[in-house]
Amino acid sequence: MRSRILCSVCLLSLAWLSQAEAKSSARTPTNDRPEGEAKVSSEEQAKAAKKACAAGDFHKGVDILAELYVDTNQTTFIYNQGRCYEQAGKFSEAILRFREYLLKTKDISAEDKADTEAHIANCRRFQDEEQAKMAPALVTPPQTGPEPIPSPHTPDVVAPTAPEPRSSLLPTTGIVVGSMGLASLATAIILNLKANQIIDDAKGHPTASQNSSQKSYETAAWVCYGVGGAALATGVVLYLVGRHNDSQTNSTISMLSVLLPGGAALAARGQF
Repeated sequence: MRSRILCSVCLLSLAWLSQAEAKSSARTPTNDRPEGEAKVSSEEQAKAAKKACAAGDFHKGVDILAELYVDTNQTTFIYNQGRCYEQAGKFSEAILRFREYLLKTKDISAEDKADTEAHIANCRRFQDEEQAKMAPALVTPPQTGPEPIPSPHTPDVVAPTAPEPRSSLLPTTGIVVGSMGLASLATAIILNLKANQIIDDAKGHPTASQNSSQKSYETAAWVCYGVGGAALATGVVLYLVGRHNDSQTNSTISMLSVLLPGGAALAARGQF
């Protein structure tokens, strides 16, 4: 009897142990992939990202590195994103990724920090060089000394020049008119002589025809005297006005009356 009870207890214990083992094995998930296979996959992705960046396809390389950072949470992939942008000439994006790396990396070594800051400095230097090439060349104005103080303006004094002598037509005109006047006076004298000759030929008893001729000659003579005297006076005035500018020339004129047989005449004498 006692042996049966002991056998039953042993059987129950074995059943409970087997059931517990089955439950524990059901809680533990099975891992179909080897442990090293995930590590190899990350390394392959890192190589693919590096290859894309080296080939100039920075978009693909940066995307792969972003996925790796999300999966592993390792800030080294952020640094590698900065290097990929730097190689592609995207210096603004590279600076942002390097700063993000410095911000999120805890307990960063002094060597890694110095290396990252050196990359940031290089990116800034390249940015400045590109901006200098794109900016238009500025013309530097020549450096000059202080402007001289202007001296008081002295007006230019121009010495008055004597007017050039100009030949006047008045003296010539005066001579011509005066000559015509003298000719008229000479004609008057001749006419007066002719009238006196008619009287002399009549011997005190002139005929009507002789009286008419004598009066005609006398009238013509007096007309010539008047015209000749006026012309002579006008010629003298014109000549004197024309020679007025010549201060070194002394002009003298004198009017002479000439007594002639049977009449008188007016003559002019002058020194020019």
